[in-house]
Amino acid sequence: MIIQHYQDENDIFLRENTSDFDIYQQLLLKNEYGYFDVEGSVNTIVDLGANIGLASIYFAKKFPKAHIIAVEPDEENYKTLLMNIAPYPQITPFYGAIFEKDQKVSIVDVGIGTLGYQVQESLSTNAGIVGMTMNTFFRTFQLEKIDILKMDIEGSERDLFKKDYGWLSHVDFLIIELHERIKAHCNQVVFDAIGSGFPYQWIGEENFYFAKSHKYKPYIPDLYKGELPQKLPAEIIWEKQAAIDMQERRQADTINRLEQKVDTLEHLYKRIDALESLHTRADGLEQKVNNLEHLYERMDALESLHIRADGLEQKVNGLEHLYERMDALESLYIRADGLEQKVDDLEHLYERIDRLETVLYETK
Repeated sequence: MIIQHYQDENDIFLRENTSDFDIYQQLLLKNEYGYFDVEGSVNTIVDLGANIGLASIYFAKKFPKAHIIAVEPDEENYKTLLMNIAPYPQITPFYGAIFEKDQKVSIVDVGIGTLGYQVQESLSTNAGIVGMTMNTFFRTFQLEKIDILKMDIEGSERDLFKKDYGWLSHVDFLIIELHERIKAHCNQVVFDAIGSGFPYQWIGEENFYFAKSHKYKPYIPDLYKGELPQKLPAEIIWEKQAAIDMQERRQADTINRLEQKVDTLEHLYKRIDALESLHTRADGLEQKVNNLEHLYERMDALESLHIRADGLEQKVNGLEHLYERMDALESLYIRADGLEQKVDDLEHLYERIDRLETVLYETK
């Protein structure tokens, strides 16, 4: 399953033909979560949507004394996560999902790739993945406070922040990627829940940073020195995010139109293929018809020959019968000739008898 290794102090395991390498570049090479710095200690970090564990590794290097809990609900991601975090004893893995209520959940592919897998309520009460609320999560891991909460849970944040979000009072610093493109009104729900509880806010890459105090400050990764992250009030962040969402929607509309055109072309190609197949079949049938017509013509000719043969056979039979009669007549003629000869002989005999009788009479 693991086919590539990238050396970065410890081996990083990536899977072929997945998004793993892109995530590796974003998190460990480009420092996507590097838009902040901290004055003071960090004790507890929770990584919701840990994927294959690269964000947790980033935090483990940045805060080597912090205890990190990596939460991932996808089984294949989780297996790779376990291999990646093996050299980091401060990272605790958890195979499960944070959900709006405590119950079994299942992974759903909504058609946007492995990075967009979502969780939903499991249809079976016995089968599925452990799902729990944030309040249950706090109790399960005996947490009083989360210093840094990183959240990338593919739209589930909307349901998580919609109600019963009192746990936010136990979070000092929130890094979250919002997914308005996946679940409508996601941004607004999160911002309403955040309210004024996190007065220090800025944007870096695709993530929003919400801090309760000056302990957490915006920071520019070396790779992005020319892209100063902006420290903005929530209203301006909302306007900026709305502009981003509008651009994403336009892009999505363009993609949808292109997909529709592609679908239309594919349908047209299928019809063309079907017509070509029909044309080929028609050619084959036409050839068969021609062959049958030729066969019928040969059959008609044979039937005509058969009729002629029957006529000839009858004529032959008639001739044979005639020959038989002729033979009989010839036999009769031969017999008649014999009889005629016998008659002549008899007449000649009678004539001799008559002469003898005359001689005898005259002698007397």
